[in-house]
Amino acid sequence: MDLRRNRIAEIPGHWGALTQLRHLDLSQNRLEALPEALGQLRQLRQWKLDGNALTRLPEFLADLPVLDALSLRNNQLHELPEALSRMLALSALNLAGNPLRRLPPLPESLRTLDVSKTAIEALPESFIRLARLRTLDVSHTQIPEIPPLLAQLPRLEQLIWKGYPTGPVQDTRLLMHFPALKTLTGVLPAAGWRRLHKLIAAGRQAGFGPEELVALDRIEKAGAEAECTLPLDRALHALSLPIPSLRRALTGWLITRFPASGLQAGHAIGWFGRPGGVPLGLWKKRLESCGLRMAAKGDAPTHLVIGDPPYPERAEITPSPGVLDQSILEFYLAREEARYLQAEENPEQTDRLQRMLRSRDTSFLRLAISFIQGGGLPSRLRTDLFLAWKLCPDPGLRAELRRLLRQHLPFGDQKALSRSLPLHLEMDPAALRRQMERLTEGTGLDAGIVEAWKEYGEKR
Repeated sequence: MDLRRNRIAEIPGHWGALTQLRHLDLSQNRLEALPEALGQLRQLRQWKLDGNALTRLPEFLADLPVLDALSLRNNQLHELPEALSRMLALSALNLAGNPLRRLPPLPESLRTLDVSKTAIEALPESFIRLARLRTLDVSHTQIPEIPPLLAQLPRLEQLIWKGYPTGPVQDTRLLMHFPALKTLTGVLPAAGWRRLHKLIAAGRQAGFGPEELVALDRIEKAGAEAECTLPLDRALHALSLPIPSLRRALTGWLITRFPASGLQAGHAIGWFGRPGGVPLGLWKKRLESCGLRMAAKGDAPTHLVIGDPPYPERAEITPSPGVLDQSILEFYLAREEARYLQAEENPEQTDRLQRMLRSRDTSFLRLAISFIQGGGLPSRLRTDLFLAWKLCPDPGLRAELRRLLRQHLPFGDQKALSRSLPLHLEMDPAALRRQMERLTEGTGLDAGIVEAWKEYGEKR
C-alpha cells in the first residue's frame, strides 16, 4: 500500500485489521508516533517511513515476524529500542539522516545497513556478530577511522564511507585483512581501490598473506626504492601475479635488493624494455654476449627476454612489457658481461666444465649446472651444453639443462630446442653426424662436436 506524501499526521487504530498487508509506504508524511495497533500486521515484509517526524520506535517491531526491510531515513530518532535486536527476519535497515549517537545490538540477520549522515561516533562491539552483513554505509558520520572490527565481518563486500574524516587512507594495512571486500567508496580514490583490490584478489589466490600483500603494495607504489621486507622466494613467486605494474616495480626492487636474483627475476617476468636511443642490432649483440636474448614480434625484435617469455593463454592478448630503469639494467648487464669474460679467459676452467658436461654422469652434470649458474657459460661450450641436455636420461636434470639453454643460447640457436629428432651415441658415426646436422641446421651450433663426444664416451 503506497500512501506517500499524503500529509498523514496520525494513523487510526483500525489499521491493525489489515493483517494480510505485505508492503506499506508511509514516506513523506507528518507522523510523530506509531500506534500499537500496527503490531497486528504480522504479514508485513517491507515498511518505509522515510521523511517523517518520528522521535521513537515502538517495541512491537519485534512482534513482526517476517518484516524484511525497514527504512527510517530522515526522521528525528535519537535512540533505538533494544527490541530491534529481536527482529530475526530483518535483512535491510536504513537509519540515514537521524540524530543517532549510538547503535544498540542489531539483528544478526542484517545484510544491508545504512547509518550515513548520523551522529554515531563508534560502532558497538556487538557489531562483530553481524556475520551476514554485505553492505555498510557509514558516510558523513562521526566515526574517526575504519574500525578494526569491520575486518572480522566474513561477508562484508561493500563499504561506503563518503566524507571520510582523514581524507584518502595512506596506510592500507587494515584493508588487506578484509576477507570479502569488493567495493570501497570514499576511503580511497576509485583508481587506487581498483589497483589495490586487484592486488588483494590475485595475491590471495596465489597464497599471499596480509603482511606480504602490504609489502607488495609498497613495492608497486615505490618500485626499487620501497622500504619493506619480503623474502626472495616470495618476491620471485609474486612475479607470477598477472599485474604488469607490480611485475615491473618488483623486478627493479629484486635486482636492487638481491643482485644475484636477476636471472631468476627475468625468467619469471620475461619482458623488459630496450633503453631508448640504443640501436636494436647493437643492443641484441650485447645481450646475447651475456646469455640473454631478444624476442621478436613479427620481424622486428621488440623486447628483451630472459628465459621463457610468459606468453598469454589467449593469443589476442598482448603482454605488457616490463620496463627497468636504464641504470639498473646497465649495472646488471655489466656484471653479467664480467662473468662471461672471466669464463672465456680461463681455459683451464672451461676444459673442466667441458669434461663435466661430456661425462653424462648425473653428479658431474649437477656440478656443471651450479658452475654455469654462478660463473656463466663460455660461448664455445654452447654445443656441449646442448648435447648434455639432448643425451641426459634424467627428466629433472633435463629440465634444468633446458632452462640454462634458454638463458645462454642466442635467439637464432633456440630453434634447435624445438626439434624432436632422437640422438644416441651408439648410432653409426655417419648416421650420428647426419642426425646432429639436422638438429643444428640453421643455427650456430657445431654439429662436428658430436664425434668428439662419441670418442670421449668410448674412452670412458
